[in-house]
Amino acid sequence: MNLIKTTTLKLARTNWILVMLVLPVLYGLFFYWYLGRYDNLEVVISLYGVFYNCLLPFGMALMISLYIQYEEQIGHFNHLLQLPRRDQWLMNMIVISWLSVGISTLITCGPLWLLVGSTHNLSILYYLLFTTLFSLPIIMILWFVTLKINMGICLGTGTILSMF
Repeated sequence: MNLIKTTTLKLARTNWILVMLVLPVLYGLFFYWYLGRYDNLEVVISLYGVFYNCLLPFGMALMISLYIQYEEQIGHFNHLLQLPRRDQWLMNMIVISWLSVGISTLITCGPLWLLVGSTHNLSILYYLLFTTLFSLPIIMILWFVTLKINMGICLGTGTILSMF
Protein backbone atom coordinates (compact mmCIF):
# COMPACT_ATOMS: atom_id res chain seq x y z
CA MET A 1 0.00 0.00 0.00
CA ASN A 2 2.87 2.38 0.74
CA LEU A 3 4.33 1.69 -2.69
CA ILE A 4 1.10 2.76 -4.38
CA LYS A 5 0.91 5.90 -2.24
CA THR A 6 4.52 6.91 -2.94
CA THR A 7 4.11 6.20 -6.64
CA THR A 8 0.96 8.32 -6.75
CA LEU A 9 2.75 11.19 -5.01
CA LYS A 10 5.63 10.88 -7.49
CA LEU A 11 3.26 10.89 -10.44
CA ALA A 12 1.60 14.06 -9.18
CA ARG A 13 4.89 15.88 -9.80
CA THR A 14 5.40 14.59 -13.34
CA ASN A 15 3.78 15.22 -16.70
CA TRP A 16 1.88 11.93 -16.32
CA ILE A 17 -1.14 13.81 -14.93
CA LEU A 18 -0.98 16.25 -17.84
CA VAL A 19 -1.01 13.42 -20.38
CA MET A 20 -3.69 11.52 -18.49
CA LEU A 21 -6.13 14.41 -17.98
CA VAL A 22 -5.48 17.22 -20.45
CA LEU A 23 -4.94 15.23 -23.66
CA PRO A 24 -8.26 13.31 -23.36
CA VAL A 25 -10.09 16.58 -22.75
CA LEU A 26 -8.49 18.12 -25.84
CA TYR A 27 -9.29 14.96 -27.81
CA GLY A 28 -12.91 15.07 -26.70
CA LEU A 29 -13.32 18.76 -27.51
CA PHE A 30 -11.74 18.41 -30.93
CA PHE A 31 -13.82 15.41 -31.95
CA TYR A 32 -16.96 16.93 -30.46
CA TRP A 33 -16.40 19.79 -32.87
CA TYR A 34 -15.33 17.56 -35.76
CA LEU A 35 -17.99 14.83 -35.50
CA GLY A 36 -20.83 17.20 -34.64
CA ARG A 37 -21.74 17.51 -38.31
CA TYR A 38 -22.63 13.82 -38.74
CA ASP A 39 -26.27 12.81 -38.43
CA ASN A 40 -25.74 9.04 -38.20
CA LEU A 41 -24.98 8.30 -34.55
CA GLU A 42 -23.48 4.87 -35.26
CA VAL A 43 -20.90 6.51 -37.54
CA VAL A 44 -20.09 9.03 -34.81
CA ILE A 45 -19.54 6.31 -32.20
CA SER A 46 -17.45 4.21 -34.55
CA LEU A 47 -15.23 7.10 -35.73
CA TYR A 48 -14.80 8.38 -32.19
CA GLY A 49 -13.69 4.94 -30.97
CA VAL A 50 -11.44 4.26 -33.96
CA PHE A 51 -9.60 7.55 -33.64
CA TYR A 52 -9.19 7.16 -29.87
CA ASN A 53 -7.93 3.58 -30.17
CA CYS A 54 -5.46 4.70 -32.84
CA LEU A 55 -4.03 7.40 -30.58
CA LEU A 56 -4.16 5.36 -27.36
CA PRO A 57 -0.93 3.30 -27.80
CA PHE A 58 1.10 6.45 -28.42
CA GLY A 59 -0.43 8.08 -25.34
CA MET A 60 0.38 5.02 -23.23
CA ALA A 61 3.95 4.96 -24.53
CA LEU A 62 4.25 8.66 -23.74
CA MET A 63 3.01 8.18 -20.17
CA ILE A 64 5.33 5.24 -19.51
CA SER A 65 8.31 7.02 -21.06
CA LEU A 66 7.66 10.14 -18.98
CA TYR A 67 7.64 8.09 -15.80
CA ILE A 68 10.82 6.24 -16.73
CA GLN A 69 12.49 9.55 -17.58
CA TYR A 70 11.47 10.89 -14.18
CA GLU A 71 12.91 7.81 -12.47
CA GLU A 72 16.17 8.24 -14.36
CA GLN A 73 16.43 11.90 -13.39
CA ILE A 74 15.91 11.36 -9.66
CA GLY A 75 18.45 8.62 -9.18
CA HIS A 76 19.10 6.34 -12.12
CA PHE A 77 16.83 3.63 -10.70
CA ASN A 78 18.97 3.24 -7.56
CA HIS A 79 15.94 3.07 -5.31
CA LEU A 80 14.45 0.33 -7.49
CA LEU A 81 17.53 -1.79 -6.97
CA GLN A 82 17.04 -1.44 -3.21
CA LEU A 83 13.42 -2.62 -3.25
CA PRO A 84 12.97 -6.07 -1.75
CA ARG A 85 10.21 -6.94 -4.24
CA ARG A 86 10.81 -5.41 -7.65
CA ASP A 87 8.10 -7.57 -9.18
CA GLN A 88 5.55 -5.95 -6.85
CA TRP A 89 6.72 -2.49 -8.02
CA LEU A 90 6.31 -3.52 -11.65
CA MET A 91 2.84 -4.95 -11.00
CA ASN A 92 1.83 -1.72 -9.23
CA MET A 93 3.11 0.34 -12.16
CA ILE A 94 1.15 -1.79 -14.63
CA VAL A 95 -2.00 -1.40 -12.54
CA ILE A 96 -1.48 2.36 -12.20
CA SER A 97 -0.92 2.63 -15.96
CA TRP A 98 -4.05 0.61 -16.61
CA LEU A 99 -6.10 2.77 -14.24
CA SER A 100 -4.71 5.87 -15.96
CA VAL A 101 -5.92 4.55 -19.31
CA GLY A 102 -9.32 3.81 -17.75
CA ILE A 103 -9.58 7.34 -16.34
CA SER A 104 -8.52 8.86 -19.65
CA THR A 105 -11.08 6.76 -21.51
CA LEU A 106 -13.76 7.74 -19.00
CA ILE A 107 -12.92 11.41 -19.60
CA THR A 108 -13.34 10.93 -23.34
CA CYS A 109 -16.75 9.31 -22.80
CA GLY A 110 -18.19 12.68 -21.74
CA PRO A 111 -17.99 14.40 -25.15
CA LEU A 112 -19.07 11.17 -26.84
CA TRP A 113 -22.17 11.06 -24.65
CA LEU A 114 -22.87 14.71 -25.50
CA LEU A 115 -22.61 13.85 -29.19
CA VAL A 116 -24.92 10.83 -29.25
CA GLY A 117 -27.11 11.49 -26.24
CA SER A 118 -28.53 8.88 -23.94
CA THR A 119 -29.81 6.69 -26.77
CA HIS A 120 -26.51 4.82 -27.04
CA ASN A 121 -25.49 4.43 -23.39
CA LEU A 122 -24.75 0.74 -23.89
CA SER A 123 -22.43 1.47 -26.82
CA ILE A 124 -20.58 4.05 -24.74
CA LEU A 125 -20.25 1.55 -21.88
CA TYR A 126 -18.86 -1.07 -24.29
CA TYR A 127 -16.44 1.53 -25.65
CA LEU A 128 -15.22 2.28 -22.12
CA LEU A 129 -14.93 -1.35 -21.00
CA PHE A 130 -13.35 -2.84 -24.11
CA THR A 131 -10.90 0.00 -24.67
CA THR A 132 -9.71 -0.21 -21.07
CA LEU A 133 -9.67 -4.01 -20.98
CA PHE A 134 -7.78 -4.53 -24.24
CA SER A 135 -5.19 -1.88 -23.42
CA LEU A 136 -3.67 -4.11 -20.72
CA PRO A 137 -1.55 -6.29 -23.08
CA ILE A 138 -0.23 -3.17 -24.80
CA ILE A 139 0.70 -1.66 -21.43
CA MET A 140 2.56 -4.82 -20.47
CA ILE A 141 4.45 -4.85 -23.78
CA LEU A 142 5.37 -1.17 -23.43
CA TRP A 143 6.64 -1.61 -19.85
CA PHE A 144 8.72 -4.59 -20.93
CA VAL A 145 10.20 -2.68 -23.88
CA THR A 146 10.94 0.36 -21.73
CA LEU A 147 12.64 -1.51 -18.91
CA LYS A 148 14.50 -4.11 -20.96
CA ILE A 149 15.48 -2.15 -24.05
CA ASN A 150 15.09 1.61 -24.12
CA MET A 151 12.66 4.46 -23.55
CA GLY A 152 13.03 5.65 -27.17
CA ILE A 153 12.13 2.20 -28.44
CA CYS A 154 9.00 2.35 -26.25
CA LEU A 155 7.92 5.57 -27.96
CA GLY A 156 8.64 4.01 -31.34
CA THR A 157 6.63 0.92 -30.41
CA GLY A 158 3.73 3.12 -29.33
CA THR A 159 3.90 5.00 -32.61
CA ILE A 160 3.97 1.78 -34.63
CA LEU A 161 1.05 0.35 -32.64
CA SER A 162 -0.83 3.60 -33.28
CA MET A 163 -0.34 3.24 -37.01
CA PHE A 164 -1.45 -0.37 -37.19
